[in-house]
Amino acid sequence: MHYALPVRKPDNSPAISEAHIEEAMSRLNVVVDINSRELGQIIEQSIQISREGGNKVMPRVIRDHVYCNDLPGPQWSIRQITDERPSDNPEFDLVIYKTIEGAGKGRSGSCTRDEFATWIGSEIEPR
Repeated sequence: MHYALPVRKPDNSPAISEAHIEEAMSRLNVVVDINSRELGQIIEQSIQISREGGNKVMPRVIRDHVYCNDLPGPQWSIRQITDERPSDNPEFDLVIYKTIEGAGKGRSGSCTRDEFATWIGSEIEPR
């Protein structure tokens, strides 16, 4: 089976420079007790922390949808959600999946919805 490109959009955020920060401070008429270089370092560090998953938004896990873990080499895997088992407590909602490509191909498994969402690298669409 062939797969289309991931559904998730790439991060096309422009880089922020000291000049951008100075212009923003000027427009907002803001004065802070640090210079624009230091503020830029804070912003860049915040962006890096965000990329490391500090505030990662969990992807939606939907029955019959197909997901990839986006890992390299032999760890790469594609799974499809085949069933769901809701619970009174959403923390215990289970999803049942089948590995359709890559590591573990042909195997089925289950885990909590949150565990599966953490596993997801991207959602993909079968062609």
